[in-house]
Amino acid sequence: MCGFFTIYSGVGLQQYQKSFSKMNSLIRHRGPDDEGFVCVDLQNDKHIPCYGEETPRQVRASNYRYSPKNHINSLNESSFDLVMGHRRLSIIDLSPAGHQPMSSADGRYWIAYNGEVYNFKEIRKLLVDKGVQFQSNTDTEVVLQSYIQWGERCLEMFNGMWAFCIMDIKKKELFASRDRFGIKPLFYYNVNGFISFFSEIKVLIPLNILEPHYKEMIAYLYDGMSEANPETFYKDVYRFPAGSYACIKLNEGYNKLQFSKYWNLEPASDKRNKFEKEQLKRYCTKYYDILNDAVTCRLVSDVPVGFLLSGGLDSSSIVYLADKILNEIGNESKLFTLSNIYKNEDEEYCDESGFIYEILKTVKANSIIEAYDNKNILQLNDVGVWHAENGFEGFLCSSLNMYSFSKKNLLKVVLNGHGGDELLGGYRKYWKNYFATKNKYSYDYWCSLFSSNNLNIKEKIRYFLGFDSILKPFTRNYGFIRSEVNDLDYRHERINALQGNYDNNVTIEKALTKTINNNLKRQLRMVDTSSMAYSVEARQPFLDHRLVKFLNEIPSAYKMRMSWTKYLARKTFDGLLPNPVVWRSDKMGFPSPIKKWLKSDIKQDMIDAILSNCTLNEIIVKKELSSNIIGSVVDTDMKFGVRLYNLTRTLDMFFGSSNN
Repeated sequence: MCGFFTIYSGVGLQQYQKSFSKMNSLIRHRGPDDEGFVCVDLQNDKHIPCYGEETPRQVRASNYRYSPKNHINSLNESSFDLVMGHRRLSIIDLSPAGHQPMSSADGRYWIAYNGEVYNFKEIRKLLVDKGVQFQSNTDTEVVLQSYIQWGERCLEMFNGMWAFCIMDIKKKELFASRDRFGIKPLFYYNVNGFISFFSEIKVLIPLNILEPHYKEMIAYLYDGMSEANPETFYKDVYRFPAGSYACIKLNEGYNKLQFSKYWNLEPASDKRNKFEKEQLKRYCTKYYDILNDAVTCRLVSDVPVGFLLSGGLDSSSIVYLADKILNEIGNESKLFTLSNIYKNEDEEYCDESGFIYEILKTVKANSIIEAYDNKNILQLNDVGVWHAENGFEGFLCSSLNMYSFSKKNLLKVVLNGHGGDELLGGYRKYWKNYFATKNKYSYDYWCSLFSSNNLNIKEKIRYFLGFDSILKPFTRNYGFIRSEVNDLDYRHERINALQGNYDNNVTIEKALTKTINNNLKRQLRMVDTSSMAYSVEARQPFLDHRLVKFLNEIPSAYKMRMSWTKYLARKTFDGLLPNPVVWRSDKMGFPSPIKKWLKSDIKQDMIDAILSNCTLNEIIVKKELSSNIIGSVVDTDMKFGVRLYNLTRTLDMFFGSSNN
């Protein structure tokens, strides 16, 4: 796991040379172990690998083609039109051979890569059989050599998460790709022949080219964050689409970026929805086998690996499988679990310690449990604001606390249970799709309707009376928001990418596929934000593409049945995990007691921050605002109020006096 940027300009980059080191330092958290650069003169087919202030001495002393011998600030007389910068978090092959940017042995191809390809050893064997010689034991080099050997077809072979750029100096082609689900972030900026790809938007701050995109900020305030929408809080900065690649011929002048999809997930047919007990057994066996293999391949690491344990079924399943796998290979002492609990009496409704302790009775783990300290909520949330760059929902404290906890315990890699709910119908909202599309004369339907395991009475009444609508976000209207930047057409188009959240009348199959293709990206962005803020690599076994494809094809009758969500997963681990965990009906997932926090002094601190922010004048009519009005908004529309605060802090950090 790392961070990088790639910049190209047809008129040269010398004017930005003193900025490259600063750009790299702004993403140091993504890779504190090593840094490097390569400056390329495409006109003369030349390249100069360079080092920075934090490039290790051993790397500079090594003798690979990509070993840097010049400081990035020393190239006063050199001309170049493409630069790659990289920060490395060393996970696989910790030696200088893993330094990036990395090149092929002849110097023709250069790669800047962020991520992990878990099946790299199998792919490496295929390449060795074809006569390819390797300089390192990294997955980075396997990715590079796979592209050299098979071109864009190599992407279909990778099992993992990634964002990378590969430069072919001879052909003057720049190739960029992002993993199937958008686990790893990748953005691009593309104006007047200046093009850049980067892991985080903040790398552009030293170039003084960032401008606020107010329409997107207003849409965020009213409708929430969106990772499915290509536009960001910053003009001309876009998200690179997941499951896609782009190839740019740099010597033919600049054209609009053309993206090609190599992965697409379509809804399965809802016609095969008859439930059969024998078929359930077969599905359970296959589900167990694929998930077990997904966990196994995500244990590949040259540094210690930990496991986030929330007490939910998904994280518990992964811990159970990891315990079994590590015992089989004689590494039972290497199972480290990390859990966050709440001890304060008024926060107990967020505490999952009872379920966590049930799991710890089942496995042999070195359990590390920490009670959340709520003394510095806004300071910790600021960490999330800086790293998220585009806002988020609520406060990010619980997630940030978990990964900070991981770093403190020297666990550089952690596995988590993210994605399980999206694949298996684990959220209660899917019952609305169930009730809208299922046979209303079946026993299963009426059993689910009158059960308290899914929607509560209030939610069921609202649903059946038709109060839930895709247009729900447009019922908000605050007079202090400037109407000229509240673009309803823009917001309608943006909402279309979030339909999985609001469209209750499509089949469960379609709703789940929409969620995986769109809404899941928000969760993945927050995982990357929280983990990389503390230089920790987060891995998601549930997002193994083999498992996603398998579960997407299974009829919903096996996912939601007899009032239970995730029925297939529950039956698979029934008898293997404790009953209170397997047949748990509530849903948390690293929660935060936000309502309780907002009753403390932080509410006034939030109000003061909003009122004192000058950049907000472009969005808000300040004379329409007062401390009482903001306080009332926070009390009556908590989501909007917290978004307004998070946006305020984003503007402070990226465009105000806090930009340092």
